[in-house]
Amino acid sequence: MAFFRCIGGGGNTITIDGQGYDGDLDLLSKKVDNVEMDMQPYSFGGGSAVVLDGEIHILGGNGNASAHYKYSNGVWVSVSTLPYTFYYGDAVVLDGEIHILGGSASAQKHYKYSNGTWINVSTIPCGFRYSSAIVLDNEIHILSDADYFTKHYKYSNGAWVIVSILPYELRQGDAVVLDGEIHILGGTTGSDGRTNPGRYHYKYSNGAWVNGGTLPYEFYYGSAVVLDGEIHILGGSANRSAHYKYSNGAWVNVGKLPYELTQGDAVVLDGEIHVLGGSANSSLYFVYNKKIFIIRR
Repeated sequence: MAFFRCIGGGGNTITIDGQGYDGDLDLLSKKVDNVEMDMQPYSFGGGSAVVLDGEIHILGGNGNASAHYKYSNGVWVSVSTLPYTFYYGDAVVLDGEIHILGGSASAQKHYKYSNGTWINVSTIPCGFRYSSAIVLDNEIHILSDADYFTKHYKYSNGAWVIVSILPYELRQGDAVVLDGEIHILGGTTGSDGRTNPGRYHYKYSNGAWVNGGTLPYEFYYGSAVVLDGEIHILGGSANRSAHYKYSNGAWVNVGKLPYELTQGDAVVLDGEIHVLGGSANSSLYFVYNKKIFIIRR
């Protein structure tokens, strides 16, 4: 906190946002990391969120498995009815179209939203749920399968092609793309007997999975995004208020989330992280990285 006095004769003033001040000013610059934006239109947990044409879309989830809304001009607007009950699958955007993949009830389905209609695209070659999908080099990749949680496929030229075997069972973890490489993060204990897979971090580099280090906490049922060239992990069942980022090869504590985030989702829009819903707070919607400057007289 700082105090400023305008010194001198002739009624010297300082102008802030068009308002003149001529006495002692109490100037407080405060960064607000989490700003509540709005309530969501339904309980959003176990669904998926994407960004398309500068708008956030939320799709399915336990609260309304056929719902599809977007956040447009500060209002949630119903867009469509999903072609099947969609929860615990994943969604991506490719070539300006939303793709929904798998889920608990329909683990091999793959549809896209094109020109206002949902179109059947393919049959996924494995059961896909509790897993992650990303887009790399204009191809959809799915990481983990519902049977063994170790398969890695991509959708290339209209067909699903096996790419690799994951280094561990990725179940209820997440995946992101950073600098042209796929990163898989966390997960829950599977049949492979690995200890604390929730702290695993691997990246796919030059055709091989490379150990990327250890996560700062057991991360599963949370969400991961990339902002300004850094991976952020948010919440999860083991540490629901946690928010860390991967910066210069180390995990750094960013701060606490505004609520306990588990089985919700997160996206990046206009340089800000948006966290949405979850099992405990399924109607909440917050934005990270807002900056507010407060001037007090």
